[in-house]
Amino acid sequence: MVSFSVDGFTKSPTNRFRVGATFEKTVDNILRLAAIRREGKFKRPYIIVEKIRFKNPETTARQEEISALRRRFLDAGVDEIIEKAEYVWAEASAPEPPRPRLFRMHVPWYAMVICFDGTVTPAPRISTPT
Repeated sequence: MVSFSVDGFTKSPTNRFRVGATFEKTVDNILRLAAIRREGKFKRPYIIVEKIRFKNPETTARQEEISALRRRFLDAGVDEIIEKAEYVWAEASAPEPPRPRLFRMHVPWYAMVICFDGTVTPAPRISTPT
């Protein structure tokens, strides 16, 4: 599985929150991976694009642009688009998160983050107690 964090589906929020990244290059890389998988008739990797649903009215005004990019990703072969509500950790109204439990054994072997500049780091995996 490869999951891309695009944040907004427009240039402004993505470039604002992913400092140093380029929106167009990110989109092109996602489409290129989907094309390589499709052309090679590969079933893997499972490709996910994650998007934030911002509270800012400026971002909701561009709904047509957001919908067009969503359709472009799906038509290219992206398997899943996950849309998450905006969550600001520093807000006084933010809910108290549950006490996390870290997975200790398998995460370093299965999860990593590749930053826009090519830096690779282990991905933290936090699970909430059930």
